[in-house]
Amino acid sequence: MPAKPKPGGEPEEGIGPTRVIQAARLLLNARGDFRQIAGFPEECRPRNMDDAYLIQKTFAEEWELPVVGYKIGCTARNQQRMLKVKEPFYARLFSPFVKDSPAELSAGAFHQLGLESEFAFRLKRSIKPRANPYTREEVTKAVGVMHPAIEVVDTRLDNWLTRGAPSVVADNGANGALIIGEAIKEWRKLDLAKTMVVLTIDGERIGAGTGVRVLGHPLESLTWLVNKLSATGITLESDQIVTTGTVTGLNFARPGSTGIAKFRRIGEVKITFTG
Repeated sequence: MPAKPKPGGEPEEGIGPTRVIQAARLLLNARGDFRQIAGFPEECRPRNMDDAYLIQKTFAEEWELPVVGYKIGCTARNQQRMLKVKEPFYARLFSPFVKDSPAELSAGAFHQLGLESEFAFRLKRSIKPRANPYTREEVTKAVGVMHPAIEVVDTRLDNWLTRGAPSVVADNGANGALIIGEAIKEWRKLDLAKTMVVLTIDGERIGAGTGVRVLGHPLESLTWLVNKLSATGITLESDQIVTTGTVTGLNFARPGSTGIAKFRRIGEVKITFTG
């Protein structure tokens, strides 16, 4: 991705490897101390998406937790306008924070309890980098099963929506956790673009939408990720899971709340925040 233009029209330079490490360790320490930060210090604030992905990658390497897949964010046009970006972004999913439904998680483990209902795919074979873009048909053949899912949106940045997209992406795309429902083997028989999903929190209908919100179809979102990773030399591994973006918007729960995402003809995902 090209660097963000300066007011004078020249690209804004990145922060450099030393500052990338500084930013990644700041995030690592914030996680370890369970605290939020008031944005990145100016000297290590990511200037563009290249900086953001380098910080995210460095953070993942230093955290040393197994990466079991990826999340895709900003797949809806209104989200892109809100964060002032022209395409989605990706972040890593770490093994301890991917849970089976029904899940009970401590509310005190998160700074915020954002919920997003999503279609997630688990690969049955790896997709390696190559020179030519992958087609949606090729990507579809590499998918094994589909899972209904709820992403918990959390962040180490206070006032995170005002910090800019590169900072959000550097903070692992504001991913807190992913809750996945039962694996659906016959998902190819379903029209995911038209599949209705309804999110309730404590029995109240909060959001609803279909897969068309995700770049027109969840598989379009997955294909975008495959080609984005391929262009940077990253392999999507067999058995990794990819969650493709919200179809019900971002909605917030409270401690003690239960969120349920019901996917028509598929099933449901349930999460309760204890304490």
